[in-house]
Amino acid sequence: MKKVFLSLALIFCCTFGVFAQKAFVQSSRSYVNVPILKVFEHREAYVIAYVNNDNKITYVSAPKTWFKQGTPEKQAEVRALQKKLNPYMTICFDDGEFYFLYLSMPVSKLDNAWGVYPTGQGLPEEMDPKKVAAGN
Repeated sequence: MKKVFLSLALIFCCTFGVFAQKAFVQSSRSYVNVPILKVFEHREAYVIAYVNNDNKITYVSAPKTWFKQGTPEKQAEVRALQKKLNPYMTICFDDGEFYFLYLSMPVSKLDNAWGVYPTGQGLPEEMDPKKVAAGN
């Protein structure tokens, strides 16, 4: 009986060693997801409508130069949204500085989340990623 108890105790202790987690290491990269109400296309920018922390609809623009593949200015991408999810944008930071923007939107431009910005109106101010991530 004593041998069985010692064997079980040894197996129990070894099991904890196998499943022990590594110490948490804080990464220099972080991200914030912001729900989007609608994205309007304009020939120069995407105009993004979202609700800020004051429950007001806010409009910002993200220049299309941010989205151009193969350019040094590329710092954003539109990616396909999974079904049954609402549109959102992911703002990525590296050491507290803006790194990349992802717009997760429905593939079909016929979806209600997409719109066309009127050409007669001026564009809203260019997006300040830190301000948007803070909820302003």
